Amino acid sequence: MAKQRLPQLDGVRGVAIALVLLFHFSILGIGWVGVDVFFVLSGYLITRILRKQREQDDYWKVFYIKRAKRIAPPLLVLIIASVFLIGANWGTLGYLFFIGNIVNFTHYNRKILEPLWSLAIEEHYYLLWPIAVRGAGRPRLLTILACAFVAEPLLRLAVTHRIPEHAVYALTPFHLDGIIAGSALALIAEGGRKLEWLKQHSGKAAAFIALLYLLLKLAMPHVWTRQYDSFGFNGFGYTVIAAGVFCLVAYLITQDSWLAKLLSFAPLVFLGRISYGLYLYHQVVWWEVARKLYPNDLYPREEPRLLLPCLAISLLIAWVSYRFLEMPISRLGGRRLQPEAAETPGSSIAAD
Repeated sequence: MAKQRLPQLDGVRGVAIALVLLFHFSILGIGWVGVDVFFVLSGYLITRILRKQREQDDYWKVFYIKRAKRIAPPLLVLIIASVFLIGANWGTLGYLFFIGNIVNFTHYNRKILEPLWSLAIEEHYYLLWPIAVRGAGRPRLLTILACAFVAEPLLRLAVTHRIPEHAVYALTPFHLDGIIAGSALALIAEGGRKLEWLKQHSGKAAAFIALLYLLLKLAMPHVWTRQYDSFGFNGFGYTVIAAGVFCLVAYLITQDSWLAKLLSFAPLVFLGRISYGLYLYHQVVWWEVARKLYPNDLYPREEPRLLLPCLAISLLIAWVSYRFLEMPISRLGGRRLQPEAAETPGSSIAAD
C-alpha cells in the first residue's frame, strides 16, 4: 500500500462521526454503525504500524508512546472538564483508565463520559494484539484473526439473555468483529493472492453485503434489528456489518474509484481529521447547552432546536483541540514517535 495519507480514509471517518452525531441526537437510527466503521479503520491502521515496527528493539516503547500521544491529551481535557461540570467519583478514574465500558453498568457512571466505552474496547484489544504481532508471522496472525472472527458471533449468542442486554454490545469480548476485520485487512494488504482478490471484488462484495443487510432488515424486522435481546442480530448483525466495512475500506485503498474521490471531498476530510475531539466533546456540549436551555427537562437532547448550536460549538472546540493540542503533541519526540502518514491523531476513535 502507498505510504502517503489517504484522504478517502479521513473522509470515511468524517462520514462515521456524522452518523454517530445524528444517532446521538435521535435523528438517524442506523447512525450507531459509525462505531463499527471506526473499529475497522482502527484495526487496519494500528496493525500497519505494528507490522512495520515489529522487528525494532524499541517496538513497545514507540507504539505505546505514539498511542498515548494520540489518545491521552484530549481525553485528559474531557476528564478535567467533567470534574468541573459534574464532579468526580470512583467511576471517573475508571473512564480515565479505559474501563468505561464496565463503569457504564455501575452506579458510578457519568453521562457525559459514557461514550468512552468504545475507546475502552480498543485499548483492551491493543494490550494483547501487539504481543501477537511481535511474536507471530503473517499466516499465523491471519489464522488467529479468522478464529476470533468466527468466535465473536458464537460468544454473543451464548450470552444473549444471560447478561445485561446492553452488555452484549458494549463489553470488550463481544464487540471485536470490526477491529479484527481491520487487522486482517492490514495483513492482507501486504500482498499476495488475497490482495489481488480484494482489488477485483471488494467493491462488489461491499455492495452485496449492504444489500443483504437491507433485505434482512426488510424481511425480518423483528429479528434483524439492534435489540440487545435479539439472537439473530446479536449473533450475526455486527459480523455482517464488520464484513461490509472491511470490503468497503479494501475497495477504497485498492481502487482509484469515484467513491474514493467523493470521500476525499475537503469538508469530509476535515471532519474526519477532527473526529476524535468531536466525538469526545460533543456529548458535553449537548448536555451543558441543553441543561441551560431546558433546565427542567431530564432528557432534552432530542429537542431539534439544539442540533445546530450544539454542532457549531462542538465543531469549534474539536478544531481548536486538533489544531492547538493534538497536532502539536503528535509532533513531539522526533520522527520515530510521530504518527504514520496515513493516520491522524486520534484516528482510532470509535463511537457509540
